[in-house]
Amino acid sequence: MYISEIDKLLNQIFPIYRSFTGDGVRRTLKIIKEQIPLNIQDVASGDEIYDWTIPDEWRVKNAFIKNEKGEMIVDFNKNKLHLMVYSIPIEGWFTFDELKENIFTLPEQPDLIPYKTSYFGKRYGFCMTHNNFVEMDPTQKYFVKVDTEFVKGSLTYADLLIKGKTNKELLISTYICHPSLANDNTSGIVLTTFLAKFLLEKENYYSYRFVFAPETLGSIVYINKNYETLKKNVIGGYIVTCVGDKGDFTYLQTRNEDSLVDRITKSVLKELYKINHKILDYKNCWSDERQYNFPGMGLNVGSLMRTKYGAYPEYHTSADDLNLVSSINIQESLDAYIKCLDLFEKNRIYKSNTVCEPYLTKYNMYPTTASCGINASKEKRSFRDTLEILHYCDGEKDLIGISEILNIDISTVISCIEALLENKLISVVSN
Repeated sequence: MYISEIDKLLNQIFPIYRSFTGDGVRRTLKIIKEQIPLNIQDVASGDEIYDWTIPDEWRVKNAFIKNEKGEMIVDFNKNKLHLMVYSIPIEGWFTFDELKENIFTLPEQPDLIPYKTSYFGKRYGFCMTHNNFVEMDPTQKYFVKVDTEFVKGSLTYADLLIKGKTNKELLISTYICHPSLANDNTSGIVLTTFLAKFLLEKENYYSYRFVFAPETLGSIVYINKNYETLKKNVIGGYIVTCVGDKGDFTYLQTRNEDSLVDRITKSVLKELYKINHKILDYKNCWSDERQYNFPGMGLNVGSLMRTKYGAYPEYHTSADDLNLVSSINIQESLDAYIKCLDLFEKNRIYKSNTVCEPYLTKYNMYPTTASCGINASKEKRSFRDTLEILHYCDGEKDLIGISEILNIDISTVISCIEALLENKLISVVSN
């Protein structure tokens, strides 16, 4: 559907150096705004948001480590992951023992550079491959330069509300603060953009609220600025991340674990992906679903991913690059999201309009000839499905509940429900 456009956007925004704050986030949102009509907003450094304070903007000019021969050991300009995010400025000569306390590696993955942050701790740090680290001469001194600055600025986020026939909303949120990570961050930004683009091109029953914000503090800011509206209107939603790898689908449930979004997502995965998917309990959460599901908010927000963050070996390393993800995988993930939202749109509670079983032959919904033998059940299956579904249109059960009780595929239930609605044999009781 959007594969070529997905590929273009993926390659356009992956190289942008994004952090908690700063121009990288603003550049990314400006590019996305070329696709969908985002409302971009800023919250000033120093503003108090619940228990948090918006930090100063962090800007990087350069960062490197050189040995006594002037040879470059670590160079931020070669790989942006080399510098720990929010490192304080520093310059001077250090012994190996002094420096090694500020170097991070992955001994178990010696060829990879880790991703590290220190948003609220005043320190500096470098990240490098463990192989390069062990090659450093412990008898030498090293010249270190971290050319960064902290300035009064803002935390930037954006949203988009696509109005439907009802004010009841589904919240779709993705975080935008990770640099040089393709699956954990960039893939989610790309999918969320094209999911919004898809919904803008059609009429919807529900309204859809899209949020692009830095992880944790960004979602806390968004909740703070929109608390009453979110509490009043949001019936569920998703955190979009890690949707570009080729792993099986994984659904991380809401804190409730039996909310409407849980039931819908599990139904879609069960029908489309059979056994090739995973369902995780809420206690496994570690992204913005924490904020949206927190007891004070309680929005029933899950996360539909491919391989869960932290569960693939490239996670938070230099191997989470454009070789790990593909536009085809993101399109497949987008299709799964579209299936879930389509079921949201169609899931209702229905009630029969007749006192007893209707005369289905009158509506061309009953076979006109009786069959015997081995083919009888096959020929009457459609009728039996319709009649069984009709028996559970009792004003209490929704479409998913009927599917679960009868063990009939969601797609079959939808087809039968549509036929019954067309013939005015049932009516919608509630949404």
